[in-house]
Parts: sequence; C-alpha cells; structure tokens
Amino acid sequence: MVKEIGWGLRPQLSVSLEREVHDARFALFGRTRREWRTQVTAAISKRDWSVRGLAPSLRVSYARSASTLELDDQRRLRAEFALAKAF
Repeated sequence: MVKEIGWGLRPQLSVSLEREVHDARFALFGRTRREWRTQVTAAISKRDWSVRGLAPSLRVSYARSASTLELDDQRRLRAEFALAKAF
C-alpha cells in the first residue's frame, strides 16, 4: 500500500535480493556459476499534477549482480521519467 505524504507526493521504495547457485561447472569457464542479485528502486510521483489525466513520476533503480563468472558480474543504474494514470 502506498500513502501520500503531502503536496501530492507518493514515494515508493522496493528492495529485492536473490541467490542463484548452479550444480555443475560451466564448461566454457571451468567454474560453477553462483550469483547474488540485488535491486533497490526508489520512486516518487506527483499525483496532484495532471496532464490529460496523467501524473508525472520519477524512478531510480540500482541493480547489482555479483557472480563468480566475470562475464555475468555487472552493475546498472537506471532512471526513468514517466506519465502514469492518476486515480
């Protein structure tokens, strides 16, 4: 459930943590692949502003995949601006 904090602002925060373990070696790399994946997302929408029934929102996500295989080891930062239906 998301509550408005005043001035038409609705913040959201989500955190995800996953673990992946394979039981056999990956032949190309000679290692067993093991990963931790983490994602943190923060978003805020301004529900009292409306453009033809659409409210602006901003979302920033950071994702990290820590893998035993260098090819799958990565970090990503993503920002999105969107217009969403204001209910």
